[in-house]
Amino acid sequence: MKDGRLEQTFEYIETFEIRLPLAKEQATGEVTGEVTGEAQKFLKILHTPMSRSEAQIALNLKGQANFRDRYLKSALDLEFVEMTILDKPKSRKQKYRLTDKGKEWVEQNQAEK
Repeated sequence: MKDGRLEQTFEYIETFEIRLPLAKEQATGEVTGEVTGEAQKFLKILHTPMSRSEAQIALNLKGQANFRDRYLKSALDLEFVEMTILDKPKSRKQKYRLTDKGKEWVEQNQAEK
């Protein structure tokens, strides 16, 4: 304070901080290799080999892209589900089944809904 007046001071700061929320995939644990909620639902209904459309009906899903991106892809990436026709991933006869790893996960988590 000088002569009863407030003195203005300005400080130059050379750094700044940005905070961003985690992406949904990170928040659900997909990045760390954990099973997402969607993939869990898919694994629990896959008692026998199912086509894409059969799985979508069982899960009450309408969109193919939603099923593929949120349910199927993570289950395939984690090797819990495999295709029945490996050399023709887009075959109209393609079905998906649990791998041994997937069956083991289902057995360990069958009490959870």
